[in-house]
Amino acid sequence: RRSSIAFGLAALGPPLPPLLLQSYCRPASVPSVQRLFAAVACWDSSTSTTTTTNPADSTTTMTTPTPTPLNDDDNNNNNNNNNNNNNNNSDDAATLLQRANDYIQEECLLAAARLLRTIPHESLTDEHRRLLQVTQDIEESTQDLLHDPDSSWTKQSSTTTTSSHPSVSSSTTSTASRSSSSSLVVRKKTKKTRDTTIHYKVSDDGSRLECRIDCIVESSLLVPLLSVLNETDLYSSWIPSWTVPVTLGIAESVQLARVSRGHQLVHITCNVPWPLSTRDVVIRATAVDDIAATQSIVVRMKSLQSSEDDAVVPDLESSSSSVVRIDFEGGILFRLCPEEKRLPRSHNDNDDDDDDSEEDSVLVSFKMYMDPKMTSIPSSVINFVTRTVIGTMWNMLLQVAEGVRDGKRPEHQTAIDQRPELYEWIDERIQVLLASSASSSSSSSSTAEDQQPQQQQKSQSSNKDDTQKDSTTAKSTETATEATETPKEGDQDFIAYLQS
Repeated sequence: RRSSIAFGLAALGPPLPPLLLQSYCRPASVPSVQRLFAAVACWDSSTSTTTTTNPADSTTTMTTPTPTPLNDDDNNNNNNNNNNNNNNNSDDAATLLQRANDYIQEECLLAAARLLRTIPHESLTDEHRRLLQVTQDIEESTQDLLHDPDSSWTKQSSTTTTSSHPSVSSSTTSTASRSSSSSLVVRKKTKKTRDTTIHYKVSDDGSRLECRIDCIVESSLLVPLLSVLNETDLYSSWIPSWTVPVTLGIAESVQLARVSRGHQLVHITCNVPWPLSTRDVVIRATAVDDIAATQSIVVRMKSLQSSEDDAVVPDLESSSSSVVRIDFEGGILFRLCPEEKRLPRSHNDNDDDDDDSEEDSVLVSFKMYMDPKMTSIPSSVINFVTRTVIGTMWNMLLQVAEGVRDGKRPEHQTAIDQRPELYEWIDERIQVLLASSASSSSSSSSTAEDQQPQQQQKSQSSNKDDTQKDSTTAKSTETATEATETPKEGDQDFIAYLQS
């Protein structure tokens, strides 16, 4: 290969530029050869070769003049073109930044991050760079929730519960939840099947606890469920507390700041068994609308330690030992329930309502990690938390959401009425999520309907072929039967006559 290159270089005739000689002198490799060919092509296209023939000696002389240098006008044109390209790139970056900011205003942080990653890093602001870090953490949490727990998790329970409640259409659910004066369209009492699975995991040293909950709920419960999670000031009014066998519960829950519709900071103080000190946690909760890309809504929760993380976070006095700030991380993923995870719905005797039987199911996946800042969690506390506390709190969350939907939680109803724009926006996004499910279902059904005539045609063609085969087989059988049939008595005499 190097010999062929040497002959090719020699055939070029004129002295080669240093770039070609440098490329040729490098150790032979595919990249170096590719660079060499590219350099030869550039050199050949930038020079003009003339050939003259001497008739006397029939020799050919090749002359290669040097390239004509660019004049000032050409340099100015090139500079103008470069400036135009830079301006176009700046315009493109500015347009993408504006689109990303619009996504941020709509709480579509993941969509904004996808756009920001296509923009040169030097064009981003510090706020955009912080957003990329936050969204990377949200994406990792989402991917974790999309996968089922592995063998390192312990399955605490798997239950299928049935709840009876007044059934309402999805178009009127949020209206009934937002205003106590709104008319609630009650059709009938229905039974909804919910499948709940709880897993937990304790670190090897027994100091950290993780839990995972997967639950299938009806779509009419989604907006009330989000409202219960959003009203952090009311956590202490419904989250249960225990005094036996250990003291455990929420003493106070205060919203420190609401940054946007889906972003808030909340301070929670917890009661723990004596002689432990009171525990508290400051959580940043960020809700992300990713319906357009993944048909899901994500809520990411992460604890903050001091005012260095955010100015509104209250600092703890280092000399005081009355309160210990713990670490907490969590995530909730709301998505349309995959077909393989759906359970058949059970109804009462009134099964004539087709709308209710077609209500979508939503899969809610919740995962949390907690470090209570203890050397080791007693096994009795771990057993109590994993077997009683987690399941009880989750069931209570669903019951409160049902009460909000059915108009039986006046405190939540008052809080919802004070923020109509927020909950109208939540309701609108949920309708988009459910509409995307309906469009996917209709597209699947239309595909099935398109395939059905083809299958019928294939079936008819197959039946026709089978009929023809049966007919041919019958004729062959008939012919064979006639050939092997025993001749009649008169035919035997005629055959004997012909043989004689």
